[in-house]
Amino acid sequence: MKLCRRFCFLLCIAGVRWSGAGADAAPTELVGTAGETVTFPLEIPAGETLDNVGWTIGTESLAIAVPGDPASVVVSNRRYRGRLRVPNAGLALHITDLRPEDAGSYTARVTTDKSEFTRLFTLRVYERLPQPMIHCNAQSCTNGLCNITLSCTIPNGGSKVTYSWSIPQPPSMTSQGSIAVISHPDLLINITCTVQNPASNSSTIASVEALCAGHSSSAIIIVVCIAIAIGVLGICGYVLYRRKKKGKHMNFEGESEKVEETQNNTLYAQVGFNPSAPRKPKRSGGNGAVNNENPMTIYATVQPQSQAAMQTDDEKMCKGNTTSPHQKEKQINCTDEMPPGTQTLPML
Repeated sequence: MKLCRRFCFLLCIAGVRWSGAGADAAPTELVGTAGETVTFPLEIPAGETLDNVGWTIGTESLAIAVPGDPASVVVSNRRYRGRLRVPNAGLALHITDLRPEDAGSYTARVTTDKSEFTRLFTLRVYERLPQPMIHCNAQSCTNGLCNITLSCTIPNGGSKVTYSWSIPQPPSMTSQGSIAVISHPDLLINITCTVQNPASNSSTIASVEALCAGHSSSAIIIVVCIAIAIGVLGICGYVLYRRKKKGKHMNFEGESEKVEETQNNTLYAQVGFNPSAPRKPKRSGGNGAVNNENPMTIYATVQPQSQAAMQTDDEKMCKGNTTSPHQKEKQINCTDEMPPGTQTLPML
């Protein structure tokens, strides 16, 4: 119970700003790696005994550390629960499993049996850098000299990352950040890319020949794909052209068949008088008898001009014309008989 009252008292005074002698004028810079542990070290004057340490982050209370065997810590910020340790009899603070959001300004308010003072810290948290990857962006070899452009990248990028390049041989090389340009008579060289941030560093070594061989293969694949695409488009165009041409040919054949079907059709017509028109009797001979003419039927076989010579109706009607043996059947018959199925058309 006494210990609990002491903790409550310490928590109440944790928010009070002390300005005791020995306060640091500038904060101590600390760098941590995400997922690892960072240590905030403390010192007290010789001959003094530590009473307690109140920790804050920004303006928020973090914890109260009390020396002992072992030392104890009361965590007041739930975001840090389970991640704070107090080693060295309370003269240090460990934060485990660091997170990027743990970065910030920390203050330690130290109370001894003889004095009070403050220590300031600034914590920066960085991700551990993975192994970088080197890529061949471009290459050209002319007059016995190859110019190669390389790039160095890391997944997910990162802040405060710097790049450096190195090669064992002394060919001409220029670099700017993650890009390097090499001029060399051949590609039989190795190159190293190193990435670094305040918390970690990583590097990789690659053969320029192997990198650029893959780049050449990619270019060949692109050219082959373009050629295949052009070939497929050409085949599709040819197929569409053939289908269109075939459709026109079929339409022409259909029209030709219709013409052939009508070439040998026989047309029939019955020549007579219009019943509604007044008839004028026609006298025959000298006896004054009226000749009532019967209707007369005319039928003919109609053929194209190329198959029979052109003749007028007056030349063909009711005459004894003989058809040339070289001409096909084309005649007009005058008869009083009407073939079966003939329709009568009145002549006006």
